[in-house]
Amino acid sequence: MVRKSFAVLTALFTLICLLGITVSAAGQRVFDDAALFSQSDIADLQKRAEEFTAETSMDLVILTSKNVPGGGTRDFADDYYDLGGFGEGNDRDGLLYLIDMSNREVYISTRGLMIRYVTDDRLEELLDIAFDNLAAGNFAQSARDVTTRLREMVELGIPEGQYNYDPDNIPDDPGDYDWYDDNWYEEHYGGTYYTPYRELTLPEILLSLIIGAGVAAVIYVRVSRSYSMKQSAYSYDFNANHQFALKNQSDVFLRRNVHRVPKPPPPPPSSHSSGGGGGGFSGGSGSSTHTSSSGATHGGGGRSF
Repeated sequence: MVRKSFAVLTALFTLICLLGITVSAAGQRVFDDAALFSQSDIADLQKRAEEFTAETSMDLVILTSKNVPGGGTRDFADDYYDLGGFGEGNDRDGLLYLIDMSNREVYISTRGLMIRYVTDDRLEELLDIAFDNLAAGNFAQSARDVTTRLREMVELGIPEGQYNYDPDNIPDDPGDYDWYDDNWYEEHYGGTYYTPYRELTLPEILLSLIIGAGVAAVIYVRVSRSYSMKQSAYSYDFNANHQFALKNQSDVFLRRNVHRVPKPPPPPPSSHSSGGGGGGFSGGSGSSTHTSSSGATHGGGGRSF
């Protein structure tokens, strides 16, 4: 109850902050309310955000603030995104990068398809990238580095086996069932914990190929019949009109080029703690989720700096 009341107050406070955005700011994606960026920084980050949206069809918002209520960084970021009308498509896909100077915390809020791309592991990597620059006061550079790596992550695609999960709905004794069996979870806990990313199965792929081959065969038969010359007595004299010439030709392989690239070592484990984890069940291909005050599902997490 206390958590819900606090979330409502944070949402109202966020709405008041959003009222300061004028109609002329339509399309604006960089909001430097804490005055951390120079004008050239704002122009550069705005261009990066626009290019990101054009290339990925997902939104990117960069926000700084010094008016976030104590302990309300996550709610402020989620509500700013929701109430500000940001996001692409029906699911309002996108990400908000918040530098909270009130609580000295950085927070990344994801929504829609972006939750699938930014898994818990990838979230930790983004926070690692942001941390050192933020601690040194290089606020604009932190946003640049995060957006650059985020674009690379989207280009890599959704990780294999990705799934969404709600850490607030983990059962008291999770060891007695298969985490990948949502039917079990719904039967015992009345809701869905595990939401896998939907991909075509092998039978579905084979069925699609069979249907496609059948349609192609029907089209081929119809076209062949339309061009057939059943009523014609014409006969092509193959022996009189054909030509055949055999040439001696060989290919010689002259040289050999081999490029060897060493495999990079794995990144070191993070030494910083994240504010968006889901306990011991986060990591891997999982994306932890929660519900904002507006009822929307968000992913993400944060870290103090």
